[in-house]
Amino acid sequence: NSLGSVDIFSAASGELLFQLDVYRPRVHGDWSPDSRFYAMHSHTNGSTVRIVDVLEKRLVAESASLTGGMARLAFSPDGTRIAAGGFGGALTILDAASAKVLQSTQVRSSEILGLQWSTSGRRLMCSTVDDSLTILDGPTGDKLITFTKQDGLGGCGMWSPDGGRIVTVSAEGDVKQWGSLRADYNKSKMTVDPATAETKQQHDSSLGTPSPESPSIASSIRIEGETLYVRSFDAGEVVQQDMASFGGAKWSGGWQLLWVDAKPKSRLTLEFDLNVAGDYEVDAVLTTAPDFAIVDLFLDGVSIDRAIDLYRRDVVGTTGRLDFGTYALKAGKQQLVIEIKSANAASIGRYGFGIDYLELNLMKTGQADDKKQTN
Repeated sequence: NSLGSVDIFSAASGELLFQLDVYRPRVHGDWSPDSRFYAMHSHTNGSTVRIVDVLEKRLVAESASLTGGMARLAFSPDGTRIAAGGFGGALTILDAASAKVLQSTQVRSSEILGLQWSTSGRRLMCSTVDDSLTILDGPTGDKLITFTKQDGLGGCGMWSPDGGRIVTVSAEGDVKQWGSLRADYNKSKMTVDPATAETKQQHDSSLGTPSPESPSIASSIRIEGETLYVRSFDAGEVVQQDMASFGGAKWSGGWQLLWVDAKPKSRLTLEFDLNVAGDYEVDAVLTTAPDFAIVDLFLDGVSIDRAIDLYRRDVVGTTGRLDFGTYALKAGKQQLVIEIKSANAASIGRYGFGIDYLELNLMKTGQADDKKQTN
């Protein structure tokens, strides 16, 4: 308040639970995920971040003075880190227990307006006054990619729950869906008329598929792994990964869909559409790595391969084309399910999985009553 204190009240009773006297407190702060701690920006001893234990009603930590002042704060989902965004575009990651600085990064040259961690805490999104949005690696603070106004960004973003996509909203009412690591992953554009609140969706089939409403499949189609729609997964994190640092030419398009930190028996469900029923020859190229798992694959509930060992010592590479046989498929939504079976004894144990692309070749048209292997 204007008197220089931060007041915390009970939402149920209105009772004043705790009052901390500070000098020129910032309005913006953030709660820890368990609602026990509150972090705020203060000018008491320079520009600092203060962390309050609300239950014990005490100040538990205060950072050193931070350069440029802090405009926004955000606890990581696990409550161990605090992201502090500055007026001059500087980002500081603090340890939530001690308020010590862990990393510092200059994101942009303009004020950071918003900070949001992905659900897993492995990615951090910063929006700035210059209508830019930057994705950073959560553990290291390294900048991964920046979306700018020239990309059609409006400066306000939100993560999808799986951390694989973001939605941005512009002042003109444009709502766009993007892949979290690809500036060109503008597959679907939804235009909202602010006057009528009516929404029209356009789809550019030349760019791939961000959602179950994917392009029509004709006689043959290659679906890049990073464009497959992620229906669900019950452990770890799923992201689109740029494979340039691993020799990107090995991967079609230089990207893959990556699933990491899974566990045995966990499942990842991917989805795509078929417009033509018939017998399809199903092929795929998967990724191999020192921390990858042994997996089972299912196409709409039918096993197409079991115990594929994706471990490869020291080097990240690909399996080459895998032929899964021919299957009778109905028109409509198809689900490719990956189940973690186990891991090679030599694997370092992150139970990873990566898919470069899925390819379907139509061998015979016609109504498919059952999804079954025909050869």
